[in-house]
Amino acid sequence: MTRFRKSPLAAAAITVITLTLAATPAVAVTYSWASGNFVPGSTAPGTLLAPDVLNISTGSNKSFVGVTFNNDSLVNWQAGALFLGGGANVVNNGLWDAQGNVTLVAAAGGGSFTNNGTLRKSIATSTTSISANVGFTNNGSIDAQTGILRLGGGPMAFNAGSSFTGAGTVEVTTSATFNGSFTSSNLALAGGTLTGAGAVLNGSVNWRDADLAGTWQVAAGQTLNVTTGANKTIAGAGTVVTNTGTVNWQAGALFLGGGASVVNNGLWDAQGNVTLIAAAGGGSFTNNGTLRKSGGTSTTTIGAGVGFSNAGVVDVQVGTIALPANFTNTGTLKGDGRYTAGGVLTNNGTAAPGSFGAGTLGIASTYTQGAAGTLALDLTSLASFDLLTVTGAANLGGTLALSCLAACSFDVGDSFVVLTTTGARSGIFSNMTLSGFASGAFEVLYGSNNVSLRVTQAVTAVPEPRSYALLLAGLVAVGWVARRRAA
Repeated sequence: MTRFRKSPLAAAAITVITLTLAATPAVAVTYSWASGNFVPGSTAPGTLLAPDVLNISTGSNKSFVGVTFNNDSLVNWQAGALFLGGGANVVNNGLWDAQGNVTLVAAAGGGSFTNNGTLRKSIATSTTSISANVGFTNNGSIDAQTGILRLGGGPMAFNAGSSFTGAGTVEVTTSATFNGSFTSSNLALAGGTLTGAGAVLNGSVNWRDADLAGTWQVAAGQTLNVTTGANKTIAGAGTVVTNTGTVNWQAGALFLGGGASVVNNGLWDAQGNVTLIAAAGGGSFTNNGTLRKSGGTSTTTIGAGVGFSNAGVVDVQVGTIALPANFTNTGTLKGDGRYTAGGVLTNNGTAAPGSFGAGTLGIASTYTQGAAGTLALDLTSLASFDLLTVTGAANLGGTLALSCLAACSFDVGDSFVVLTTTGARSGIFSNMTLSGFASGAFEVLYGSNNVSLRVTQAVTAVPEPRSYALLLAGLVAVGWVARRRAA
């Protein structure tokens, strides 16, 4: 049966403990480690076998020095700091339960902690930490049931299959590598440079204060929250961050450097007046999904030096999005807020006022709509229609696309302005498309500082599908009554 024993070679200043090996006991044995150190002895390195239990008790400091200790069962780390020195290795294959605000510390020669099972923080509501210079590798589960489980060792690696769970918070506060897919409900990226080697985020992660390098992906349906006002950097040759889920950009500036790229194929939601800035070496942001500004009544800025391209949708629901100077759009620019762009904003895609229906979209620059561009307007009535306001000149071309929104109703002779400019208006739309309207329903009128529509055919509200169903039901009922009377 496994037993602890004191070595006869123990120095007077410390108690030397070795763990002998034997067959798994039939009955669980509980050991209490109140003081002393594990050091090399005459026996093999120690292994705690199931169903034995080791309680690390009392507040005195204890050490693993130059040994390998394997936990295949249950360690209750109740009190006191644990020191790893002389290249000691602790390997957890079972449950290692930190039941107090305790710390794993590197001593002379350092050491490592490998978690293949479950590393848990329970009971205490403050912080349990793995400190600098403790090598930490995770292949299992890290479970912060309460308080903070702070991982600040080094070097650190989180391998494929790692999971972060619990009602508390797991913090990574120093440089680490994330290899492959991992799952999180409470992970906070809180410091250092975090390098992804095909890292795939599943669940929810809070990015508070750290830099990203390597390859990262937010998986479809998953969430990365960019929190706190601390600046964060995505940098390095070959660094690519791909979002196929949701990024909630709540606070802080994001720096792109060293040729790094961000590819958004999902929803990237700027929820504050945040800024994307080019650092040394610059970087790019490619939007194939939706880049949204949903919060902050001031400005979200895509700074000079950031290679920004839009093949998806940019939606300014509130405030202003500042685009790079002389920006050319090939996707959709929509919203109820405003876009600014130094010089000329060229639309070779679609400009569509309104985020939630008919609305007003502002552009504060010279607006040029190319032959491939479209101004898409939703119309309902004289009280509800889209409007594009240009603070500057407007050079028009391409397509004017008019769509009936809801139950449209206009009378012949009605006219209303759909585009205004503070500078000169030049050019005209080369063609007009209609959706929900009869051909020839509108005439386009061009002024020196505006574009308006005049109704040439009456547009009557069309019943919604439900109204059609009610009408049909009424007709059926009338027919049934008529047949009854005829009978």
